[in-house]
Amino acid sequence: MNRWRVMGYDTFARESYCVGEYTSETEALAELERQRRLLAATQDEALRDDVWLVPPLATHTAQVYDENQEF
Repeated sequence: MNRWRVMGYDTFARESYCVGEYTSETEALAELERQRRLLAATQDEALRDDVWLVPPLATHTAQVYDENQEF
C-alpha cells in the first residue's frame, strides 16, 4: 500500500530517519507541522533537524514537498 511519509534528517548525527507513514495527505501534513513546531521549540536553529513530506510513489516520480512550501 502506498503511504505518505514524513522524513527527517538529524543535522547533528548526519543521518536520515522516518518519522512515520500515513494513509492520507491530511494526516501526514498534520504530523509534519507538529514535528516542525516540536523541533523549533526544542532545538537550536543551527542544529535543527530538517523534516519533509514524501508523497506516495515519490521514488518513481521524484516529487518531494519542499520544506519551504506553504500548505
